Amino acid sequence: MLDLDFNALQRKVKAELERAHARRDALDGITSTADAVPAALKKVVFAGHDLKFIRPLLSRLESEGRYEIQIDEWSSHSVHDESRSRQLIEWADIIFCEWGLGNAEWYSRYKRPHQKLIVRMHAQERKTVFPKRFTYENIDAIVAISPYILEEFRRIFKIESQKMRLITNYVDTDGLSRPKNWADARFTIGVVGVLPSLKRLDLALDTFEQVWNQDSRYRLVIKSRRPEQVPWIWNNADERYHYQTIQARLKESAWADRVEWSGHGDDMASWYEQVGFILSMSDFESFHLAVAEGMASGAYPIIRHWDGAETIYRRDWIIEDVTQAADRIMKVDPEAESEIVKRFVSDRYDIETVSEEMVALMEMDTVGTGGTL
Repeated sequence: MLDLDFNALQRKVKAELERAHARRDALDGITSTADAVPAALKKVVFAGHDLKFIRPLLSRLESEGRYEIQIDEWSSHSVHDESRSRQLIEWADIIFCEWGLGNAEWYSRYKRPHQKLIVRMHAQERKTVFPKRFTYENIDAIVAISPYILEEFRRIFKIESQKMRLITNYVDTDGLSRPKNWADARFTIGVVGVLPSLKRLDLALDTFEQVWNQDSRYRLVIKSRRPEQVPWIWNNADERYHYQTIQARLKESAWADRVEWSGHGDDMASWYEQVGFILSMSDFESFHLAVAEGMASGAYPIIRHWDGAETIYRRDWIIEDVTQAADRIMKVDPEAESEIVKRFVSDRYDIETVSEEMVALMEMDTVGTGGTL
């Protein structure tokens, strides 16, 4: 575990945000003077197997008409339609790899000298061989989504500091800020994404059971795919056993009718309207975007202490165990804290600020040398 200086990391985040505002102002100035002379739009390829975290940025860039955009969607960490990737690398000015996996390995090998290549890393990459295979001299920037993750990648893969950038995940704070019926939300605990087992649905149920035993008005709402809907989880004996144990527990519990499971979907803003507490009991997260989204809706966060949580969220929202989580829920009035948690996310992780930092990065000068197909 790294011994991180929380205050120093928070200063680093603040400095990055200040630079984002300065670059946004500079870009606005460039836009205003360039209006009279239309220029050809730069061409951007977004490549990766799972684009759910980057799609809000894609939608924003498309709606603003800043770039021509194409998607190179990989079918897995290392499998892709190579003929399409070859076509897109001939077309692109900028290549953005979402996740640093086989996509970043391939594009870093073949990018052209005039192209910019940006790789955005999350956490999963730490346990793969892919970052060891990157052609680093062809990568212009590697983005980490949290201070802890930045330091981890620098430590594990010995990545040069000048290549690393801290640009956090982002939240559509305006879209998520909707009125709540606090008479019901006060007693509603929400959990988003409970697969795989390291998300610790078992601990979420332990927490809920302790709360319900004190006040049966509480309910737990889960927004996630079910384990049997995800083949790699259900075909893994350990994962399947974990969830079968949970399913048996639910059937036998006195509070089973107070646990509601909503399927996976894009209706997050409306789903969060009912939630007064957003719960994170994972063994590890790189950022846990669901917590920030819940906070943007006004839900109070209860965050089990995974490594780096304190570099993203306030320490008084972080708990060490199930009992502490249940006690916090019983004592806190989430409505009274609602504007505080909303403002925290808006000030730090709003999509407008973070997307401008990403645009500024895409507009920087190239440093990579390029390869040959």
